[in-house]
Amino acid sequence: MFDLFRQQYKKLLGECKKFFDTRNKGNDNPMNVVANIKPNIIEQGFKASLSTGHWIRRQGVAQMLQRLTYLQSISFLRRVDAPGGDASSMKLTSPRHLHQSSVPFLCCLAGDTEIRMADGTTKQIKDMNDGDEIMTVNRKDLSEHPSKIKNFFCKQNEELVEIETLTGHKIKCTLDHPFMTKSSFETGYEMVNAHQLKVGDCLILKIDWGFLLIKSCEMMIGDRLVNSYVRGMNSDDLDECLLGNEKYSIPIKSISRINSEDVYDFETESDNHTLIANGFVTSNCTQTPEHAKVGLTKHLSLISSFSIMSRDQYSLLKDYLYNKVKNVGDIPYNKLRNSKNYRVFLNGDWVGVTEKYLELEEEMTKMKLRGDFDQKNVSIVPDHEEAEIRVYCDSGRLTRPVLRVVDNQVILNKKHISEISLNKADKVKGKITDWDEFLLKHSDVLEYIDMEVQPYLLIADKVKKVEYMRQKMVNSLEKQDGIKSNHVDNRYDDLFFLRYTHCEIHPALLVGEITTNIPFYNYNAGPRSIFAYAQGKQAMGIYATNYRDRLDISFILYYPQKPLVTTRTAKYTNSEILSAGENAMVAIACYTGFNQEDSLIFNKSSIERGKFRAMYLKKYLVSV
Repeated sequence: MFDLFRQQYKKLLGECKKFFDTRNKGNDNPMNVVANIKPNIIEQGFKASLSTGHWIRRQGVAQMLQRLTYLQSISFLRRVDAPGGDASSMKLTSPRHLHQSSVPFLCCLAGDTEIRMADGTTKQIKDMNDGDEIMTVNRKDLSEHPSKIKNFFCKQNEELVEIETLTGHKIKCTLDHPFMTKSSFETGYEMVNAHQLKVGDCLILKIDWGFLLIKSCEMMIGDRLVNSYVRGMNSDDLDECLLGNEKYSIPIKSISRINSEDVYDFETESDNHTLIANGFVTSNCTQTPEHAKVGLTKHLSLISSFSIMSRDQYSLLKDYLYNKVKNVGDIPYNKLRNSKNYRVFLNGDWVGVTEKYLELEEEMTKMKLRGDFDQKNVSIVPDHEEAEIRVYCDSGRLTRPVLRVVDNQVILNKKHISEISLNKADKVKGKITDWDEFLLKHSDVLEYIDMEVQPYLLIADKVKKVEYMRQKMVNSLEKQDGIKSNHVDNRYDDLFFLRYTHCEIHPALLVGEITTNIPFYNYNAGPRSIFAYAQGKQAMGIYATNYRDRLDISFILYYPQKPLVTTRTAKYTNSEILSAGENAMVAIACYTGFNQEDSLIFNKSSIERGKFRAMYLKKYLVSV
């Protein structure tokens, strides 16, 4: 928006200069330029960009709000576009194409990794471009096939590993990068991620003289293989490890973590979706499972929203954390790796170290619930595995409210519900009529969580599950006296229970406006729900009650009807009032064979009485 305003503002100043140069007679008595400013230049520029989508050098930034049905309108208002920009051409990733911004983790390789090309040469992956032809490997029979690459990309990754074999081959990759291994069956191969590998696991290498199968073996054999490679690896030394078809069993020497650096990957046009990197047969997992394009257009659920950055909250959190943590420069380097010292981050910036991490997390959570920090936009993430406490108040994080649970008991009760009234006039009676008012009065009942803290919570989808676990927890206290031994063989008996931290308000709130109006969508087959979602936006109805006063291009159904079967959440999306479509009696009569497949036979009298009658609204421009 700022770049667009700056462009239109420069255009406005240019018009003023042009008018001043043509009308000004002399500098002794200059004319007043302010009186000749055309304010509609900026306004018309914004209107043109919003209506056409042309945003300076980019295309498709803004799209028209479609109003075929009311549900389609509110669905478009809850839509989020995540385009991936190309810095060289300033072009946006076309819709429904895969981009690393929509995938949390992408398996990638380091820039100095050598990729085997189709002509037998090697080329570093950082120097590759779309259209280069590489050699791929079939996952069934290890046959080689050339293929061109596409969608080449580069990204920054935090965690990398280096895998080294006894043959001296090394490769640097991300933790989720898959390698081709020998499957547990007699024939066939499978992909295993790097973080699941360990010294001695099976990998497959392509060397100049054939394939090598890195297979776990005894250490004595491994020592002999090391010595044989030092001597040049004679063919006699490999006879014991030869598995046939030029495959050899050689174990992995080491797997170690390394520093972060830029990583690269691409897609292949071939269905093999593999590549040979530093001799290792690996996969390029940016390709989607069914080789289809992945959508960048996302729709928010009924209760989800985005966090908004606040400078006041950032300053407040920064001052608070600096008083609670120790400066990094005051701590010796050897003590930074101590598990008792937790690193504290604010929006990704390292602000200090603390040993009282439990007290800090508990105090900040209480301050957030109490309202000292922003309840909706501040997130406190305790990561005990990495010994970190990450605090976020930046914008762009998906958030949603959930019910808080203490000792497997939901804090929300009937007393809280009785204090709520949807009638604004009941505010004088002491009733709660606003969402923010409820959060302020009962701050410990609800909590906003985002995608950063969600993996560290145990959230129940229904209140019934929390109550079920509470009963198991109470029953376990009565049965623990009967335990004669601390050795427990059955970990899933009556003594086992989950301790939930939060609970969803209702599972139906986790879907969008259109999906929540599909009856029994959780029992339907997946394609059926997808069809209902896609075609529900195209249904004809009344998109707005004031359509007579609007200038939209749309359709209006004369006699829309409320569906015979609706959902409980339909009243919250107003689809009961502004419904789409009509109820029809359908007879499946195949005796004469006239309505086979998708053909329809209509009752003539129903059409004459106005069945499915609609009108088309269109704009006409008349100049006099």
